[in-house]
Amino acid sequence: MDDKQRERIERQAEIVSARTLRLFPREGLPPPPYHVRDVDMIYLLCRFDPAEARALIPEGVSPSGTGWGVIALYTVGSGWGIAPYSGFFMGLELEGLDSNDTSPSQYMHSGIYSGVGGEVLRTIYNANLKRGWSRFTRNGNEIIGEAGTDNAPLVRIVVEGIPSTKEMAGTSRYIGRLADGTLTSYSVAWTSEFVDVKVKSIEFLEGAESALRIIRPLEYFWTVMSRNMSMAFTPARPLGDALQWRDHDAQIVGLVEMFSGLGRAAAIVTRDGTLLSLNEAGERLVAAGSLKLVDRVLVPLRPSDSAVLAELVASTLDRPISERRAIAAAGGGSILAQAIALSPDIAGTDKVLVCFDDPSRANLADPTPALQLLGLTPAEAKIAALVGAGRAPREAADDLELTLNTVRSALKIAFDKLGISRQAELARIVARLAG
Repeated sequence: MDDKQRERIERQAEIVSARTLRLFPREGLPPPPYHVRDVDMIYLLCRFDPAEARALIPEGVSPSGTGWGVIALYTVGSGWGIAPYSGFFMGLELEGLDSNDTSPSQYMHSGIYSGVGGEVLRTIYNANLKRGWSRFTRNGNEIIGEAGTDNAPLVRIVVEGIPSTKEMAGTSRYIGRLADGTLTSYSVAWTSEFVDVKVKSIEFLEGAESALRIIRPLEYFWTVMSRNMSMAFTPARPLGDALQWRDHDAQIVGLVEMFSGLGRAAAIVTRDGTLLSLNEAGERLVAAGSLKLVDRVLVPLRPSDSAVLAELVASTLDRPISERRAIAAAGGGSILAQAIALSPDIAGTDKVLVCFDDPSRANLADPTPALQLLGLTPAEAKIAALVGAGRAPREAADDLELTLNTVRSALKIAFDKLGISRQAELARIVARLAG
């Protein structure tokens, strides 16, 4: 093993350690960002022959020189915009285009994708991908992943699970190529449970050569099966523009992740009411009939309640958090709607979060994610949530193992961001956000 390979292995160990959790759209396609859930994925970090890898890398980007790359097969169960769909892809590591968490980027040279997600990814992100399908089956402790473009599979991966469950989070950066040759860059932030797996076999079956640029792995370094995975996609950017958008795209992914973790039904809309995203609990309200989607506008069950929603959204021009108003729900009950003006720093201008709560529920929502959506950092949001809920600054400092000066400084910044000057005002905001 040469020094470069040894250095790459050491780097991979650092990336895995850091990721471990501690507690241009086409008309007719949904625009990014996208957030998908219920993802199962076989992810195999491999080493290929460096000369074969180099031959698949286009001009404009440089291979890592180590031959490292990835083979992955996955299915997506739910999510906003592009789910469900399935995918198979092969990628090769590039030099000098690392993701936000320092993991090397991957040039995705081949893939097979299904559904609306596949159409979006082929059209907006990467024309190297083909239309097809992927699926998983199980045979005892074996997990079998297959992908193909018609009835017969072109790829078959067989792995065996190793008893262990871990949690991880990270950001992966991918480089694609559009039909006109333009190289694209985008990032995928993810959180996942995973188990280690042992690779028993990878087969490229009859006809695979016509759909894929096949390169066979020499050895494996990190082989896992992800479960209950959540992924958030940034928009695809031309590669030359990617650096200037890096921080902005990181904010987009952070927004989607915070939005997903609110613990309450919610939608992100523009000032004119156009729906941009709906979280899982919000999707359940639509499925139950309490809300409807009409031409990408979220419409209440009772027609007169449309004016109520419009008034709530409009009110956030004058104050960051609206009052709560009742609207009709399926089954004869009601739900409480509330609008929150999203911070322009993380969501862009004129974006509003609309939350929907069951007035009979006993448990209050954690206000911390919503405080972040208002522009507070995670640390500021934790402090503001505690103090707004009645904890004295000294008590919050003890709870969070911080100095009193740190808590007071964070509160001053939070007050400025929220446009308030007194703790009583913070308490009202926290109470509104908690439901």
